[in-house]
Amino acid sequence: MDTSPDKVYVRYEIGDVVCESEAIIPPERKQWVGIVVFVERNYFDGLGFVASNKNDDGIGIHWFKPNYVEQLPSSVIELIQRVSAKNE
Repeated sequence: MDTSPDKVYVRYEIGDVVCESEAIIPPERKQWVGIVVFVERNYFDGLGFVASNKNDDGIGIHWFKPNYVEQLPSSVIELIQRVSAKNE
């Protein structure tokens, strides 16, 4: 998780709908949308994977358009819609 003031930690959960951050999208394609299928907390612990983010969760995302699963640091994805809680 990034503790800098401009990046808020988002705790992703299985079932959340997410998209890629614009920073990682190649210029020749559109933004992908997918669903979170697994979460590994602190997977990128201390690696500073992207933009000096540390302790990023590893988020497994099933991308709808290309139809495959990819694991990315939580700091390079954005929440579109939160999965509903079981008691809602």
